Amino acid sequence: MKGASGTTNIWKLRLQLVLTLTSNGIGVLLSDLDAIWQADATAVYHLYNASVIASRGSFPASANAAWGGTLCMGFIAFKPTEGGVA
Repeated sequence: MKGASGTTNIWKLRLQLVLTLTSNGIGVLLSDLDAIWQADATAVYHLYNASVIASRGSFPASANAAWGGTLCMGFIAFKPTEGGVA
């Protein structure tokens, strides 16, 4: 199945890979290619006791309206925490 921009399959594959890696105890940090880090972005792993750390987004609009915000996949970290896989 392809989305409007033809990216549905690649997003599904990315999330399946994240699940596989975190299920095997490997943390994953996804960052947009055009992002410029001003400091070590991996430091977020030590700052927060959370399974997922992300910048805030607003897409898709339907999820933003329902939940008041979304997770931006332009910068998101997945930590392999105990019980972190639903």
